[in-house]
Amino acid sequence: MKSARTSWPLAVVILTFLLSRAVAYVVGIRMVLRPLYQGIQILDPQLLRHHLLESIFYLHSQPPLFNLFLGTVLKAFPVHFGAAFQVFYWIAGLFLVTGLYTLMRRLQVPPWLACGLTAYFTVNPTVILLENWLFYTYLIMPLLVWAAVFLHRFVSDGRNSDGHALFILMGVLVLTKGIFHLFWYLFITLVIIFSRRVPLKKVLSVSVLPLVICTTVYAKNLILFGSLTTSRVWMVYGLGGMAVRYIPAETLAEYCRAGRISLVACGRPLGYGSAEYRRRVADFELKADLRPTGIAVLDQVQKPTSGLPNWHSQRFLASTDLVLADSLFLLREHPEAYLMYLRQMFRMMFYPAPTDVTFPNRRFLETYENVYNWPFAWENHINGGTLYTEKLLLWYEFERRRTDALSCLCLIGVMLFYAMIFLGGIKLFMQARYRGAEARVTQVLLFFMLFHIFYVPFISNFFSWLAGNRYRFVIEPFNLAVMAVILTACFKGQGRKSSGSGAPHTDTESSL
Repeated sequence: MKSARTSWPLAVVILTFLLSRAVAYVVGIRMVLRPLYQGIQILDPQLLRHHLLESIFYLHSQPPLFNLFLGTVLKAFPVHFGAAFQVFYWIAGLFLVTGLYTLMRRLQVPPWLACGLTAYFTVNPTVILLENWLFYTYLIMPLLVWAAVFLHRFVSDGRNSDGHALFILMGVLVLTKGIFHLFWYLFITLVIIFSRRVPLKKVLSVSVLPLVICTTVYAKNLILFGSLTTSRVWMVYGLGGMAVRYIPAETLAEYCRAGRISLVACGRPLGYGSAEYRRRVADFELKADLRPTGIAVLDQVQKPTSGLPNWHSQRFLASTDLVLADSLFLLREHPEAYLMYLRQMFRMMFYPAPTDVTFPNRRFLETYENVYNWPFAWENHINGGTLYTEKLLLWYEFERRRTDALSCLCLIGVMLFYAMIFLGGIKLFMQARYRGAEARVTQVLLFFMLFHIFYVPFISNFFSWLAGNRYRFVIEPFNLAVMAVILTACFKGQGRKSSGSGAPHTDTESSL
């Protein structure tokens, strides 16, 4: 009987997922494969099919796992790879929602509340959009959620199996997305050690193998490319894009004529197709001594399939020192331009995700998005219903949107909502310091979630020139989980007040 009472909410979550995906498929939503051909983070499909291991080994601009995953699927399903990706992402989505429910239950959230919030998240239009977009953004979410679940289990019981699962998931994150740096892995490991819930020897034994694998990848990049990172090109060019965004073209042209900025920053004022710009590119290649290496991923300046620039080439890697020097110069001379961009990015961060790329599936969800994201319904109205086009007021059009007092108040309300979740989580974290052992387990998990709520979107916004709200949405499950814990604490507090009972409560209840 008890098993039936505790299993029905999870069954409701699974049923909600299956029904919503069936409806989405019926209305026409399909996996968008465009990133496979146009994504600058992704290797050219020809390389993925025919030079996979060589290209992965010499990949310097992205962590290797996502491209390795893409290449493996292309090789295993050379004809029906689209269907294979679709099924894999549906499975990842099922793991995401079941993981979120499990995470809330580990935090002693009542089954009905955990079920309701998870079901609400399951039908979020952004979840559906990202689930049908061939990119690593969506895959990061179940990895983080289940890492949190296994963290709680490992710190609670100290089982080796939970520890291995936790650190394997962390290792996968390190090798999938650059923001989860090797230092991030070490930091989370230290958090677990200093929690003093698990013996040091056990923590080291379960964390060492993923650490060795991740360190080997970083060491390879350091030896081959002189960079202790897996995404130097992306990070440096991201910072460069932010540095030049709000600087007038006339000012950049003056710096260009004076030789104070490199050919990269001169592209906009000179014109990327101009003879002068092409001359400077040729001079750069001559000075950099970019001779053919015989390795396709490094030698190809453009992707053969799409003709787009190949960010994984040696030319892009060689230019990062120039871009970094340009960025530091422009930040020093025009800090106000960078601050203007940060202000815009942090404001955009709270809008419905995503805004940085084209989403063809959005035409099937336009009305639903407007209803689900009701705080922005008025702003959508005064912008002529254009907020949920395929590109959702793309980042470079964002400043041209219409606003009024009501739309600004709605945005402030959304910002305050997230701020209250974060501050409420901090309050619960501080209170747990003075409770029992069970509460300290909850404290470790709260720290893990609160850290990522801050770290992922905020650090990304400092070094990336777009997609602030997409980065924020990656940790949306943690926002919901912390909110659920806060609501649970409020319900229990109200229950004790209304009953007037002075009966003692457990450490777990105290931690909530």
